[in-house]
Amino acid sequence: MKKKKPEMEMKDKIYSAAKTMFYERGYGKTTYKQLGEAVNANSALIAYYYGSKGKLAVLVYNEYMNRIKNIVREQFHLNHLDYDVLAATAVEIRVHGNLMLGNRNLNQFYAEIMSENILVKEDAVNEAYFQELVAVCKLDLPPYKHKLLNYGDFGFRQAIGLAHQMGKIDCSYKEFNDASIETLLLLLRQVDRIDEILTFSNEFQKKMPRLLVKKAFEITYKQDHNRD
Repeated sequence: MKKKKPEMEMKDKIYSAAKTMFYERGYGKTTYKQLGEAVNANSALIAYYYGSKGKLAVLVYNEYMNRIKNIVREQFHLNHLDYDVLAATAVEIRVHGNLMLGNRNLNQFYAEIMSENILVKEDAVNEAYFQELVAVCKLDLPPYKHKLLNYGDFGFRQAIGLAHQMGKIDCSYKEFNDASIETLLLLLRQVDRIDEILTFSNEFQKKMPRLLVKKAFEITYKQDHNRD
């Protein structure tokens, strides 16, 4: 195997340390200085390689969400179902919600990056993902409306997430997830599929193997006893 260049090794070390520290301490309490000390390097290297702590948080969050997306796609395949992007997205929302419900570290990290508006500040709201949904729904929209819908959906979930965290919305996690899915489908003009997708995603998620989030945001199946 070809050995990595020292600068790439350092970049990987910083990212690995960030995942561990964001998980154990949260985003807010992880400092540039602590990250530098964790890899025995000057903290300025963090900005050099990644630009900001926020960009590191975005990478960690995206890796976690992509893992959920891949697991859901795998479950569609194992259940011999055609992959339906809208239905799969609804399942992903439920999986993410349930993982947060059962993991304080994940809940804290997610709440902090949302409350500090990291994804918007770092221009990391996933427009490519939303464009895929718009394309699947065959919506002929100008670019500005793509952004309006994308940021509208993101902003709604961000707002209700924070309100739910603060106890301002008295509802269960299932009701919270239902509202998130319904709003997304309304924005995508899929009114006729709301009941179908809500029912399917709820039942499908219940039948999935139980997932756990371990240190450094690693998602594993509960029955996987061979990993720490």
